Amino acid sequence: MSVKINLKTKICFNGQEYGSLEEMPPDVRQLYGHALASGQIRIQKSTRLVFNGQEYNSLDEMPEPVRRQYEQVMALVDTNQDGIPDMLEPGQSSLSLPVTANNNSSTVSTSANATGLSPRDLRWILAGIGILILVVILTSFVVIWFMSQAAG
Repeated sequence: MSVKINLKTKICFNGQEYGSLEEMPPDVRQLYGHALASGQIRIQKSTRLVFNGQEYNSLDEMPEPVRRQYEQVMALVDTNQDGIPDMLEPGQSSLSLPVTANNNSSTVSTSANATGLSPRDLRWILAGIGILILVVILTSFVVIWFMSQAAG
């Protein structure tokens, strides 16, 4: 399953609209930071979910199978469960999944696990496969060594 997560930020401060903190001039960003820290302004969040091309105003609007898929994807990309993919949070630079990001629209694309297995289960399965491959390689070296000893 391929999933596209699209988060858009809109900051309105002193009558001006910005798409991100980086769009603010340094002096405005400093004023904004002081206003936030002193509690003079409050942050207002609104949510609109678009999942697999379908728009929802809340999780409650999602049919149960769709919500389960959404929650599986979010468990992979939002480990602290705050509703924002970890890579898009301040101070975070990457996820442990293959991700491509477009900074202009804050779009993250990733492939998700559609098997229903937890990330921990998948890690164990991949570790087992890796060990099996290692055993086959080592066995091959031992067989080659014995064959060379017998021939020589």
